Amino acid sequence: CLKTKHKPKKIAECGAVERCMDMLRDGDCEHKHLATMLLVNLTQVESCAEGVLRLDNEKLKGVHAVFLLRRIASTPPEELHDPFEHAADVLTNLTRLEAGRAVLADRHLAAVSVLVEQLESGSATRRRGAAACLKNLCMEEDSVTIVVHQLGDPHHIETETREGGGTLKETLWEKLLQPLSGKVPKEHDAQVRALVAETVLCIASYDRGRKALWKANAPELLRKGYEYEEDPAVCSAMEQTAEFFITTAEGAQESSVLPSAQGVNNESE
Repeated sequence: CLKTKHKPKKIAECGAVERCMDMLRDGDCEHKHLATMLLVNLTQVESCAEGVLRLDNEKLKGVHAVFLLRRIASTPPEELHDPFEHAADVLTNLTRLEAGRAVLADRHLAAVSVLVEQLESGSATRRRGAAACLKNLCMEEDSVTIVVHQLGDPHHIETETREGGGTLKETLWEKLLQPLSGKVPKEHDAQVRALVAETVLCIASYDRGRKALWKANAPELLRKGYEYEEDPAVCSAMEQTAEFFITTAEGAQESSVLPSAQGVNNESE
């Protein structure tokens, strides 16, 4: 991957953002993976992130972000060569900006569902990117309200009819809380667990989020998961979340130490 640490703006001025997007849309391009990694590094710069979001054109605003989200959802992560493995990292950098969060929080886009499903991916890179992006989408009360809405009713279990009988599908809340629950299959990547824990903390910091987490049995799931957790960052976020649950009856105050928006840099040495 190109080293962009000292020259992202100069590279961007050469039209690198649009060139990368053209490569990703080109069905015959063999360098999609490198193009995605370059976008991760470029979007560390605010002006480049704004370029990917197409904030200069109201009609095209968000078109690149939507394309990346759809590629995340449609590309099998089990492929030996996963060209969009780092696509969620790009979205993570975009959602550091309020405009980026607004694009992905669109109620009709179902971005939350796509990202939560990625938490079950066999690729740790995909899981980290999805968790980081989810965390960024929970930075403000309005966006948490949208995230809670997209996660759906914690008590609603969909029944999927198959030949030979029906099978129960997990709710999105169960999939979100799975990495922290200590249940099998366990999430062995501490970074993923920490990002999910911070996401849940952000959700729990607002009244509507806490109510949904209560309905999803989050306090009990987190209690059981905490018994086995050893990572300090994960434990800290889980403890802060527990404080919100404990003080709910008295009226919890918004935390002044909530996590800040996440960024990703794939700088190659």
